[in-house]
Amino acid sequence: MSEFIFRTEDIRTEQILGLYVETAKDKRIVDLLKSANPVILEGSRGTGKSFLLGVAEAQLLASFQTDRVLPVYLSFVKSSLLQSNERVASRLFGRERAALPMQHLSAHL
Repeated sequence: MSEFIFRTEDIRTEQILGLYVETAKDKRIVDLLKSANPVILEGSRGTGKSFLLGVAEAQLLASFQTDRVLPVYLSFVKSSLLQSNERVASRLFGRERAALPMQHLSAHL
């Protein structure tokens, strides 16, 4: 691949596994993402959250013929539907958490 990619969301599904260098921790996270249980994946910007979601999606697509699990990955990066402000956060999470950025309101893995 000769093009420079700025965001994981710009990587095509068929390319992502070629860029993935598996570590034990990443494998554990990807396996959890592929499980039937809900997972909250939290981390700072640029730490690989979207990339690992893309890896899980690509692996599930690759095994679709046998496992019959269809992954659906939606990115809301450019969506106007997800906007937050202090008033909305306060209503949803209580006043003490309203000052925190929304991406930090979930628990760590």
